[in-house]
Amino acid sequence: MGAITKEKIEETTGRLLSSFITAPRDDSCEVLSLLIGISLVIRKTDGLPF
Repeated sequence: MGAITKEKIEETTGRLLSSFITAPRDDSCEVLSLLIGISLVIRKTDGLPF
């Protein structure tokens, strides 16, 4: 696996967001928790203020 770049994270987050929008109700909680996890990782690695 290559280095985690901001572009790669944004691409993955975009894919997860579209999964979240189209996901059946059961899956959306799981996808949402993944998105929250990714945003925490971005905040730690990139120092983004959110």
